[in-house]
Amino acid sequence: MALNATCSGQCTAGAPAWGGAPVLLKNGQGREDGTLSYSSSVGKGFDTIVQPSYHVIGTIKTVTGGGRPVNTRLDWPGPKVRCDDKVGSWPGCIVDGHTANVTYHRSLYKGAAVAYEWAQKNLTGNFGTPGHLLNRWHVDPLDPNAKGRRALTCDRGPYKFPRGATGIPNDSCDEYPFAKSVQGGNDGALCIDITPREVNGVWDVANVQVDRGTPPNAPCIRAHVDDKDNSAAGSEFGSAVTSDRIMEGEEFEVIIDA
Repeated sequence: MALNATCSGQCTAGAPAWGGAPVLLKNGQGREDGTLSYSSSVGKGFDTIVQPSYHVIGTIKTVTGGGRPVNTRLDWPGPKVRCDDKVGSWPGCIVDGHTANVTYHRSLYKGAAVAYEWAQKNLTGNFGTPGHLLNRWHVDPLDPNAKGRRALTCDRGPYKFPRGATGIPNDSCDEYPFAKSVQGGNDGALCIDITPREVNGVWDVANVQVDRGTPPNAPCIRAHVDDKDNSAAGSEFGSAVTSDRIMEGEEFEVIIDA
């Protein structure tokens, strides 16, 4: 059996598996050491769709009964892949059609994760859930960290976020939807202020206290969250943008689990 690949679009396939030489496999035997590769030369600031295809050429030999060898060929398409040099410091590729996600474990992100989950379950917008996906913000080169958008939610206007008011250690303002999403950057006066709390070692939306605001159609929440957990959640978002290659304007889901 011999195995090789071709690639369509802005893509170049690498060498055939096993150096191009066919390998002999006995009945029931397998090989896991063959590799195929492909690469894209997408330029800075661009993205492209490529698709590898795989090709097997084989000969079935018989050792008894005088049977004649049977030649066979099998071709099948691989997944469509999006390659870009628009996200992070390096180019990369992902399987196209996969909905990007940012996943938060309550055990790791504690009050931050519970705040996002509360917003998903209690606000009419159900922000970040399937059917209500968020979009990555179009980055402002003059404010790449969205400090202005975050300040509009937390520190400007008549309802500045009251840090320390609910007794949370190292209290900070954690906004949702994120300032780095198109749906974020809301006027803090429109948000519902909440305080997630740990009860008997458990972080759960049932233990969230509503401090200000009631309308379920509010566009945002501001949560009293320990600054360490807030920062860790922000870092997780940044990591997900890079690993899932979430381009500006692209949709993504926010998943909360244990």
